[in-house]
Amino acid sequence: MDHTNGVKTKLGIFVVVAVALFMAGIYLIGSRHQLFNRTLRVSCVFKNVYGLQAGNSVRFSGINIGTVETIDIINDSMLRVDMQIDDRIRKFIKTDAKANIGSEGLMGNKVMNISPGSGGQPEIKDNGFIETVTPIGIDDILMQLKATSDDAASVASDLAAMISQMRAGKGTIGQLVMDTTFFKDSRERATRITNDLSIITSALASGKGTLGKLIMDSTFLESANESMAQVSEVFRSVRAGKGTLGMLMMDSAFALKIDSTLFHIDQGAVEFRRSMEKAHKSLLLWGLKK
Repeated sequence: MDHTNGVKTKLGIFVVVAVALFMAGIYLIGSRHQLFNRTLRVSCVFKNVYGLQAGNSVRFSGINIGTVETIDIINDSMLRVDMQIDDRIRKFIKTDAKANIGSEGLMGNKVMNISPGSGGQPEIKDNGFIETVTPIGIDDILMQLKATSDDAASVASDLAAMISQMRAGKGTIGQLVMDTTFFKDSRERATRITNDLSIITSALASGKGTLGKLIMDSTFLESANESMAQVSEVFRSVRAGKGTLGMLMMDSAFALKIDSTLFHIDQGAVEFRRSMEKAHKSLLLWGLKK
């Protein structure tokens, strides 16, 4: 009898534990899939879901708010992702919210991330669509790394070819680096130029040549200053009306007299020309009559 009661007790405990575990499992699954909460259905469209599957989590600012319900192929370049999210989050998700596909860690499961929109926009409605941001997948990163690696290899190959040509003395840079005669000639030219400059400087310092006299001979400068002073004095005399040139330029009455004299001379020349023409005609007439 005692043995029977012990078996029944153990069986009862097992059933209670099993039911508790079953209820806990139902609760956890229901909580994960929002079975016990009022939900909101939203959708978005991607060209590539990068391994996202139905049942993966949907996060809002890092918080789990729902799950991916279905993923349907619309056409050859578009996939539709439907999500069930907690209706209590509706007020935070605006019509200009963005959705993008991320992952839990570097190699973890894919998750759908939803970022909030602008505060002034209306909240999203049931069965509404959220704009998407194209994710960068591992394949894209590897392709970019491969392209970068190829470019680096090409640059390294070009540099190796350039260095090889330089060592062979080809090209301008190769000749500059490898041809020692170029540096020797350049050094000799620089030495000659330096010597010539030294000779010219010495000649200037000793007052030789025209330029040396201009620089070192003080009498030349004094003569030039004296000549400039005389020229300045002549200009001042002309401005003051002194001398014949000054009277011609500054005395208006004298200028009028000259103009009048020239006018009378011009008139006399005209009259003389007319008289000569009349005399010529008279001589012609006299010759004809004779």
